[in-house]
Amino acid sequence: MSIIYKNITGNTAEELYSISELMESRIKTINLVNIHATDNVSVDLYLYRINSNARSAKYVQDHDSTTTYYMYKAVVIPIGATLQFESRDLYIDYENIRYNIYIKLNAADSAVDVIINN
Repeated sequence: MSIIYKNITGNTAEELYSISELMESRIKTINLVNIHATDNVSVDLYLYRINSNARSAKYVQDHDSTTTYYMYKAVVIPIGATLQFESRDLYIDYENIRYNIYIKLNAADSAVDVIINN
C-alpha cells in the first residue's frame, strides 16, 4: 500500500495515474481537496488514451486518434471541502485497463490537493 500526493493548479489537464501504475496496484481511494482560499472548484475526472491503432506520432497529429471517457464532469467542490472517490466509484476495469486517469480544473487560479491511496 502506498499513498501518492499531488498538488494540481490551473486549468490544464494533468495526468493523475498512468496505465503502468494501474497495472502495478489498484486504486482504493482518490481524495480531492479544494485548497483555494475563496472559490469553489469544478473538477473533471476522466480516462484518456491515444488509441492503439495510431501507428505513429504523425498519425496522431493528423487524426484525432484519442478516446476520453468522463468518470465525473463538472463536479463542484466547495471551499475547504474534500471529495472522496472509492474504487467502486471510478468505473475502472483493472483486468483490461488501457487508459490513464486525468484531472482538469475549471479556472486558471483553481487549486486542489490530490491524495491517491493504492
